[in-house]
Amino acid sequence: MFCIIHEGTFREAYDQKGVAVLSVPDDVFLESIKQKPLRSTTIPNYHVYPDEEDMNQAVSLLQQSRKPVILAGKGALEARDALVSFADKIAAPVVMSLRGKGVLPDEHRLNLGNLGQIGTKPAYEAMGETDLLILAGTSFPYREFLPNDVPAIQIDLNPDQIGKWYPVRLGLTGTLEETLLHLNKQLPYQESREFLKACQKNMENWWGHINKIVNADHEKLQGAHVINGLHDVMDDDAILSVDVGNVTTWTARFLRLTNQQFVISSWLATMGCGLPGAIAAQLANRTNK
Repeated sequence: MFCIIHEGTFREAYDQKGVAVLSVPDDVFLESIKQKPLRSTTIPNYHVYPDEEDMNQAVSLLQQSRKPVILAGKGALEARDALVSFADKIAAPVVMSLRGKGVLPDEHRLNLGNLGQIGTKPAYEAMGETDLLILAGTSFPYREFLPNDVPAIQIDLNPDQIGKWYPVRLGLTGTLEETLLHLNKQLPYQESREFLKACQKNMENWWGHINKIVNADHEKLQGAHVINGLHDVMDDDAILSVDVGNVTTWTARFLRLTNQQFVISSWLATMGCGLPGAIAAQLANRTNK
C-alpha cells in the first residue's frame, strides 16, 4: 500500500512542479493487502498554448506600451533565451521575484534585480514608472511593490494563478517559452528605447553602490564580503541552497549569479532549510557542487 501512496506523491510533485507532502496516520502501515498493486511511473509531457484571440490582444497592448516592465519568476527559469528575445524586442527591463533569481544573469544588460523588501532600487523605481506590467511565470504576492494601476498581462501555466494577486487586463494560460516565442514572431522591434536606457543607467549606478559596499575596508568581516567571496569558488553550474535570515538579504543583493541554480524557501521562509536543500540538490545532481 505504501508503494502506491509513495508513487502518487512523486506524481503530484512532478505534475505540480513543486513539493508534495505525504502525511499518513501511524496505524495505516500496520495493515497489509494481498492484492498485487497496479502501478504506473509514466509522467506525461504536455504543452499548453493560449487562445489566439488573447494572443492578438497581447500584441496590441505590447505595441501601445512605451514603458513596459517584465516581472519574471521561477516559471521563467527554463525560458531564458525566449525571455531575453522578448524583452529586447519590446525594450523592457526585467525584474525578478526572489524565486526567479537566476532567470537572467544578475549583471545581464536587461536585468534590474529583485523586487521586494530586499530588492534593488532600480527595480522598485521601474515599477513606479511602467505603463504595462508583464508577469512572466510568477505569482508575486506583495502588492505594495507592484504598480498602483496600470494594465497588466500575466502568462502562467496554471490558470488559477491568473489575476490572483494583481488585477490583470489579460491572462495568457500557456507554457511560457512557447508563448514568448509566438509573441516574438508577431511583435515588431520597439524603436523607442528611452525608458529601457534610463533603467539601465539606473542599474549601472546601483552596481557602483554595491561595489563600494563589498570593497569597503572594515575591521570586522561583513556578510557582504563573505557573499562576494563566493564568486571566486562558485562553479558556473553550482546549485546554491540558501537559508532564511540575514543571509537571504546578503545573497539577494550581493551574490551575482550567472548560470547557477538558486534554491530558497521564499513563501514559507523556513529557517534551517539550507542544509536539507543542499543535501537534496547533491542527491539529485551528483556531478554539481
